[in-house]
Amino acid sequence: MRPEDRPPVEGRKKRSAPRRHPRATDAIAARFHVVHFSLQEDHVHLLVEAADARALSAGMRRLVIRLANRINRAVRHSRHGKVWGDRYHRRDLDSPTAVRNALVYVLQNGRKHGRVDRDMLDPFSSADEFDGWADLPRDDDIPPLAPRTWLLGVGWIRAGGRIRLAESPRT
Repeated sequence: MRPEDRPPVEGRKKRSAPRRHPRATDAIAARFHVVHFSLQEDHVHLLVEAADARALSAGMRRLVIRLANRINRAVRHSRHGKVWGDRYHRRDLDSPTAVRNALVYVLQNGRKHGRVDRDMLDPFSSADEFDGWADLPRDDDIPPLAPRTWLLGVGWIRAGGRIRLAESPRT
């Protein structure tokens, strides 16, 4: 429940709602979309869709702020320093082969780091929500992530078919 939705408590001054620009945040959300992720010990891999460079920049900025706030809130005072380092690597994916390779790399990255055994899904990734496994039945209770672009939606399948659990990321 958001603070502004809570009923007022006797003796406590009601806080004003945080200043938000709904049109700006809605526009960012419509133009920036995290499709897949993989959490590692000291880094994160993301596959995102963005309408253009400006949407990517604004969306990443918004994502980093939200993650930092949640991490700081979760660990309270047991950490200090930046949550998100200055290093950032971006690679634009412009072909079905590049997208398929990136999907294998992100979704199977736990295997590369020795955290996940063969024929298992990485629990620290969006692999469970991925609908493109060749040798895994789809769980209808989990709604698939919905990519907005043709390349991340179905285009990558043309570059080698659905991904097998035994595939490993190329280093």
